[in-house]
This record gives sequence, C-alpha cells and structure tokens, in this order.
Amino acid sequence: MSELLGADVNMVRKGIGSDTRIGNKFLYPGCGYGGSCFPKDVKALIKTADHNGYEMKVLKAVEAVNEHQKSVMYRKLKDYYNRSVNRNKKCSDFGKKNYSGNGNSLCSNFGNNSAVTVVLN
Repeated sequence: MSELLGADVNMVRKGIGSDTRIGNKFLYPGCGYGGSCFPKDVKALIKTADHNGYEMKVLKAVEAVNEHQKSVMYRKLKDYYNRSVNRNKKCSDFGKKNYSGNGNSLCSNFGNNSAVTVVLN
C-alpha cells in the first residue's frame, strides 16, 4: 500500500515498528514468506483446523496474500525489463541445493520468452 500511496515504506515501517507490541523485526517489504518449512507449516495448520471443523480465516487470507505476492514480484520484474521472463530449469537458494520455498513458486509464474536468474537470500 505504501507504494500505491507514494509513502516511504521505511518511514511506515519505522512508525509501525515503534509500537512495542509489534516491534520492527519482521516489518520488511518483500515478495512474501518462503523457506522450506514455514509455508508447509501454514498449510498444515489450516488443514488440521479444517479437519477438526474450524476455519482459520485469517491464516487462509495470509496464505492467499502470500501467493498473490509472487505474481506481484513477477509483474515488477516484467515491467522493469519490459518483456516476459522465463522460468529457469531450476531455482536455487544460494546455500542450499534445491530451494523448495517461495522461489520455486515464484519461478512458476514466469512466461516462455526469455530468461531470468532468481537469487534468493
């Protein structure tokens, strides 16, 4: 929303993070959460709740927003390079053999016209 409103995201982050109930440790803009465990943990919590007759609406919304963020990153890359980008044969997280988190899903959004290297930290 900061980007849409022309606000400085760092100032917004600083303001929100100054509330001690929230803090600023995890208030950094990005393309969503990823990793090899956290996305699976979120899905497992949702599934366990569903299986036991409880709908985790907020957690489902978080998961939906995270999925949407991947297409936002793709659109930004495409707009920046003014062309389609192609999925690499394999996305790797430097420091791990195969990255099974957010990066592979992000790569699946790429088209077929050219190539891009995705580097995740």
